[in-house]
Amino acid sequence: MGVMLPLPRPGLRFKLLAILTGLLLLFSFLTSGVVLSMLHRSLLEEHRRLGIELAISAARGFSAFLPPGSKPSSPQVKTAFKRFMDMYTFGSRMEGFFLLDSRGNKVVSAPAKAPARTIPAHLSSGSNKPVANIVNSGKGKLLVVTLPWPEGEEHPLGFLQAVFSLKSTETVIASAAGLILLYIAIAAVLSLILGLFLLNKSLVRPVESLVQYLDRAGPGDMPARMEEVGGDEFASLSRSLRAMLTRIRSDKERLEQHVSELTRVNRKLEEAHSSLLRSEKLASVGRLAAGVAHEVGNPLSAILGLLSLVRRKVDQDPDIQDWLGRMEEEISRINQIVTDLLDFARPGETRARIVDPGTVMEDSFRLLESLKKFKSASPSMVVQPGLPSILCDPDRLKQVMINLLLNAADAVAGHSGEPRVSALVYGFHQGQEPQEAYLALLEGKKWAESLPVFDSPSDIESMDANEIVAFAVVDNGQGIEEHNLDKIFDPFFTTKEPGSGTGLGLSVSLRLVEEFGGRLVVQSKPKMGSRFQVLLPAVHDGEPKH
Repeated sequence: MGVMLPLPRPGLRFKLLAILTGLLLLFSFLTSGVVLSMLHRSLLEEHRRLGIELAISAARGFSAFLPPGSKPSSPQVKTAFKRFMDMYTFGSRMEGFFLLDSRGNKVVSAPAKAPARTIPAHLSSGSNKPVANIVNSGKGKLLVVTLPWPEGEEHPLGFLQAVFSLKSTETVIASAAGLILLYIAIAAVLSLILGLFLLNKSLVRPVESLVQYLDRAGPGDMPARMEEVGGDEFASLSRSLRAMLTRIRSDKERLEQHVSELTRVNRKLEEAHSSLLRSEKLASVGRLAAGVAHEVGNPLSAILGLLSLVRRKVDQDPDIQDWLGRMEEEISRINQIVTDLLDFARPGETRARIVDPGTVMEDSFRLLESLKKFKSASPSMVVQPGLPSILCDPDRLKQVMINLLLNAADAVAGHSGEPRVSALVYGFHQGQEPQEAYLALLEGKKWAESLPVFDSPSDIESMDANEIVAFAVVDNGQGIEEHNLDKIFDPFFTTKEPGSGTGLGLSVSLRLVEEFGGRLVVQSKPKMGSRFQVLLPAVHDGEPKH
């Protein structure tokens, strides 16, 4: 069974054409009917008048052949009737001429076998005025004129009846009807063409212009201007529509601004909420860490001192010296953890000043150049020239950058391909696409092909700064699983092997960066690599630029 496709809906032009055609046809038929009816009535009246005149003329001529006092049934009347019919010509439309007695019986006729028609009732009752009736016969319509005989008598002796054929009249009416219908058809076609032209100009085109404008005025594509179309009501409609769309566009812009503002406020609220939770968590951990560090730090210092004395007193047995060395190394590692706990619980006072961001990154690189694991990561650095200054504690910022660089070096350790850790420093304006500045800095660098590419972090817009300086540390290591991205800044959380880290480095780094008024964001893809970015507001003349 085939699928029935939906028929296209008729357009405005088709509907107008159908309506106009129907109205013209109705008007044409009504007009032709009225005209033909009037013509038919007029011709019949004319034939009736002529028929009566011919009948009266015939009656007078017939009376001239009769001797005075003749009666319808007398032989003289029949003889005179025949003589009269031989001499008098009625024309080709004459169907018959009859002499009737006072009761309406046929006395004599021409032609002889033609039947006489019924005498009208008012003539038989004594009227002396002629009467013309139209009757139907098998051959068409007939005009029957009946008049009293003799003429003018109050009590006529009989009646004369003339019968005329109306066939020619019907032919004339049929021909006239054909001509009238032809003229009406021509007039209807011309009226239809003219009407369509005028309707198309004054109605269809303005409506189409409005529809096209409304089609263009869709979401995100609202025309800025609308020309007036048509005249009168259409001009008023287009003005009203233009005013309405202008209000809609204005309301849409205001709504978009409100949505953008609400989105920004909501993002700030989420950040504030996250920051508050993190601060509470850090405060709790800090209090715990301070207590643990205080209680554990002093005994560890004493143990290290005593261990040093023991190493001096014991003999030079290499096994004992090795055991004591291992003990001292592990105790020192515990002491370093305690020191980190103290740094986390009570960070030192920051001394913020205006510094050059490129210098901070170069100093951080220089401090790590001698480390073996950092060298094996094929480190590279590129700084955008002409960067604005930043306001921070350079020592604390170096601590953050060193921590990020060392984490990146650890991430590429054991990389199956060529390990790569890169540091980039670049700047951009608020509203500018930071990805362009980032990619422009990588352009032309051969080692850039081995680094993963990430989109710009979504929280850049939440920073209240016109210019931003970004420190990016990128590696092509194992990356971070998505479910761990929200945990990496939690204290004591680490993805490194046990004994390889305390899980405090990123927590301390985040707190330091936020103290500088910046953001620390991470983007990572498993088995592709990670990118950590420190975003700090630029300053001019010693003040942050807002």
